[in-house]
Amino acid sequence: MRTKIIFTTLVLFVGLGLYAQKDNNSSESNTNEESEEVAFSDATDDYKGKTKLINVTTNIFFLQGEEENMGIYIGKNGVSVIDVQNEEEMSRNVRIINRLSKKKPIDYLYNTSGQVEYYKSCADLKKKGTTIISSQPNFGEDEKIKLKGATSSISDITFTNEITFNYSSDQIKLIAIDNSGKSMIYFTKSNILFSGDSFYGRKYPLIDSENGNSFDEIVSALSKLKKLADNNTKIIPGRGDISNSTDVTNTMSMLNMVYKKLFMYRSNGKTLEQVLALNITENYDSQGYGNGSVTSEKFITSLYNE
Repeated sequence: MRTKIIFTTLVLFVGLGLYAQKDNNSSESNTNEESEEVAFSDATDDYKGKTKLINVTTNIFFLQGEEENMGIYIGKNGVSVIDVQNEEEMSRNVRIINRLSKKKPIDYLYNTSGQVEYYKSCADLKKKGTTIISSQPNFGEDEKIKLKGATSSISDITFTNEITFNYSSDQIKLIAIDNSGKSMIYFTKSNILFSGDSFYGRKYPLIDSENGNSFDEIVSALSKLKKLADNNTKIIPGRGDISNSTDVTNTMSMLNMVYKKLFMYRSNGKTLEQVLALNITENYDSQGYGNGSVTSEKFITSLYNE
C-alpha cells in the first residue's frame, strides 16, 4: 500500500512538472509572438501620416502613400525596393523593411521616375550599399526637360530600352517607357507589375507636357502596360490601389472620351469655364477617379491647356 502511494505521488509530481514546463513553453511562445508584434508596431505607433503597408504576395509588398507608392521585394538573401518616398516616410519605411526581411540588406533600388523627386532618400540608401538602377533619359536639344535632377545622375546602372536579370527566385524586367527616363518593373514569375507614374490606377493623370507627361506620352505608356499585362497580372500603380489590365483599359477609354469631347468643344470656341460647367467626367467622378491629388477639374484643365 505504501509503495502504491509513493508511486502515485511520483506520477503526479512528474505530470505536474511536465504540465508546468509545457505551460512555460507556451508562455514563452506567446511572449515571442507579442514581442514581434510590438517590435513591428514600434515602427508605426508614433506615425502621423497615412501610408499603409499592403501585402501583395508572400514576399512582395508596397507602401501606399498619399502621393506615391513604394514597392518591396523580399528575396532569399536581400531586398529590392521600387521607388522611394519622402525623407520623413523613409526612416519609418526602412524600419518596416528590416522587420519584414529580418534585417536583410537592401541590395537594389529600381527608380521608375525620370526625375529624382527625393534625392536624399536615394542618396541615403546608396551610402548604405544599395545599387540604384534606372532608365537613361535621352532628351533632344529642343525638349524642355533638363538632365539636371534626372535619375541617371545618381544611378549606378542605367539602361536605354530594357534589361532582364534574375534576383532571388524571380526574374525581373526593367522596361523603359519613353525617352524621359520613366520605366516600369515587371516580376515575371510573380506576375507583378510596378507601373510607376505611367499609371495612377483608377485615378486621373496630370497632363504635364513640359515635364514629359503629355497626353500622347501617357497613352503610349498605357499601351505598353496593356501589352505586357495579362488578365492575372497585379499592377501596382505609381499612386492608388492595386489594379489590373481592365483598369488600364478603362483608363484608356476615359482618356479617349475626354480628349475627343475637349477637342470638339475647344474647336467650337468653348472656354475652359464653359467646358468645366458641362461636367463631362461625371461618370468617372462617381467611380472615384477624381478622389486623388488630381481632381477632375485639374485633369480637364491640364488637358484643355495642352
